[in-house]
Amino acid sequence: MPFPIAALTDEIAPDLVAALTTMIGAGITGAELRTVLGKNVLELSDTEALSTWETIAQAGLSVSGIASPIGKSPIGSPLAEEEARIERACQLARLLHTDRIRIFSFYPPEGTSASEMESLAPEVIRRLRTFARTAETAGVTLVLENEVGLWGDIPDRCRRILEAVASPRLRFAWDPANFLRSGVARPFDEGWPALRQWVACAHVKDCRLGGEHTVAGAGDGQWPELLSALAMLGGMPLVMEPHLQIAGHSVGFTGPERFLQAVGAVRALM
Repeated sequence: MPFPIAALTDEIAPDLVAALTTMIGAGITGAELRTVLGKNVLELSDTEALSTWETIAQAGLSVSGIASPIGKSPIGSPLAEEEARIERACQLARLLHTDRIRIFSFYPPEGTSASEMESLAPEVIRRLRTFARTAETAGVTLVLENEVGLWGDIPDRCRRILEAVASPRLRFAWDPANFLRSGVARPFDEGWPALRQWVACAHVKDCRLGGEHTVAGAGDGQWPELLSALAMLGGMPLVMEPHLQIAGHSVGFTGPERFLQAVGAVRALM
């Protein structure tokens, strides 16, 4: 099957070794790092990052990416702080032997109207263009995730970011559940034609429109259509992020048992 599968380790268990054990049993080869050693991945010291990589490598797995929170902050936050986090993420990528860093597209002020959202476009694009230039220099790839409540929450705005930044080092992480939670009723039908050229991976997460998270295929995320389209492109990484127990602002959790159910569901769809 043309889909290497990775997983956010903290979706399974807060303890890295416990998460890796479950992943090995499920035949998953890539570890995506979001919370490690009880802290956000960007807060790891060099020594902690090297130790984390050694633990993963000794288990026979690789680090598929850094699931950073960069850009999951207000659009008015100081750009210098975000630039410092991008630079740190690039340093950690080298230590963790990965070239992929997840980012986001900033929260507009609370109560922003549709017309005011349009006025924020230049600043969002300016910030992500700055990030992309840093990534180009560092030789890493930034992967923009669509997220509820951010400027890049629906397909058209995500396309506008990617098109305007126009960097080979800025790609897209397709998250159908996040599109659904942003009111996109048919995410594949509405988003794939506009975004397919930038898609670098897909998050295995599904939900019912206006409802709870489910395993892939049990919600409205159009997973059969998505997998067929991804296969026609030669396949690309699927990142397990089911959110079957907790779906919070900065954390998601599924647990070992339900995680295995989620893996089984997406493999059945394949």
